[in-house]
Amino acid sequence: MVAPLHDLLAVEWEELKYDVSDFSSLDPRLFAIALAESQAVLLGYREGDEPRVGLAHPSKYDDDPLASWETDQLTHWWPNMEVFFRGLYLQRRII
Repeated sequence: MVAPLHDLLAVEWEELKYDVSDFSSLDPRLFAIALAESQAVLLGYREGDEPRVGLAHPSKYDDDPLASWETDQLTHWWPNMEVFFRGLYLQRRII
């Protein structure tokens, strides 16, 4: 399922009993393609029509769950989906 990050975080974190309910500050151009607790694989359309793919770790402890995500050392961005999926393919072949 692909959905805006702010919609999926609200559902995921409510089920986990995290006391965070206001996700209005999250950019509506960020879509989650996978989300589990505090890890999200994102499609970011903030820079144009072709999305970057990102792995981010939203924080339930901040007022803005993604306040420092662009500079977080655990966040990684691939320039586009082709590079992201090519990396997965190569990683699979190594294993």
